[in-house]
Amino acid sequence: MTGVCGDLRAAVRLTNMRLSVVILAALLGMSACKAERNSAALIPSWAALVPSQNAAVVGQPCGPPLHAAEGIWSPSQEDIRRLERQLNLVLEESLARSLLPDSLRPAVNDYYRQYAGVIVNGRRLIYVTGFHRQYLASVQQLHGDTTAWRTQPVLVCDGGEFYFGAAYDPSDDHFIAFQFNGYA
Repeated sequence: MTGVCGDLRAAVRLTNMRLSVVILAALLGMSACKAERNSAALIPSWAALVPSQNAAVVGQPCGPPLHAAEGIWSPSQEDIRRLERQLNLVLEESLARSLLPDSLRPAVNDYYRQYAGVIVNGRRLIYVTGFHRQYLASVQQLHGDTTAWRTQPVLVCDGGEFYFGAAYDPSDDHFIAFQFNGYA
């Protein structure tokens, strides 16, 4: 029986070794997928500068507590490019701190964004509203039109990490406020 048991033990060791290799490969693969997901950048075509008549509403009333706009201005393409570079970092860091499980946590490139140039206390700021791509999928199912977000502010007061509001100061290239929405 020693020969059969020895062969059986060897087969179990080989199976365990193969299983360990499979588990290690799966873990490395998941790590790589998570790193790839987290390093994904914002999609430029998923951003819109809201027309001036609607600018003061972007980022309000459900975003971070910000003062009412006293005026509007038009950010340049360079302002938006710099904002998006910083927003990529802020979103990555904020999502990393999220309590959502990885399987439910949005990625940086899951968000559409609306931008509006506003003047608050004499400072030129850019208000930002971000919303998850599923929002447009829902809008399409309900209304069929997925282009209104480019001109009409998206106002959602809950939704957690799937929606956010922020304020960016282009004069010193940083966000003065960033906040995911709460939950209803």
